[in-house]
Amino acid sequence: MVSLMKKPNKSKDSTGVNVLQGILSRPHRGVLALDPGGTTGCAWSYRNAKNVGYSMVPHDDTLAWMESFLKNAGGSIQVVVIEKHIPRMGVTMGREATMTMELVGGCAAVAERNGCEVVWHTASQMKTVPWCNLGKGVHAKDAAKHLARFLLDDAGANGLIEL
Repeated sequence: MVSLMKKPNKSKDSTGVNVLQGILSRPHRGVLALDPGGTTGCAWSYRNAKNVGYSMVPHDDTLAWMESFLKNAGGSIQVVVIEKHIPRMGVTMGREATMTMELVGGCAAVAERNGCEVVWHTASQMKTVPWCNLGKGVHAKDAAKHLARFLLDDAGANGLIEL
């Protein structure tokens, strides 16, 4: 687990960081956010934890990792946020797109089997929090942005920062 973001400054970026840190210091639901793909980015904050954790998991290991993670969390995760994979002509087509769509469905099934609410995000939702700079690797950073977006929305903090 790591503490939240980068050095604060006077920009709206630091405002976003400060608002998210404020949300994490208050009671909140536990969330696991996933950016599934060839490598799945994962980011989480346990219920009422003040920190965020993140990881990158190979495609073939994602469902087993997720099953183990949720079981070990012992009810500290109530929500799983999953980025929807939307195939785009000429960009994300073919076998890789099919494998990612299957993985997305598998992630939803694992979440539901473990009693978690599933929340679907689009890639554009993650882009509304560019100041979130957690994780190592593109997919882990994207998962952390999904986590931040969900926590802000869930806390009703949308109007507290300029997006």
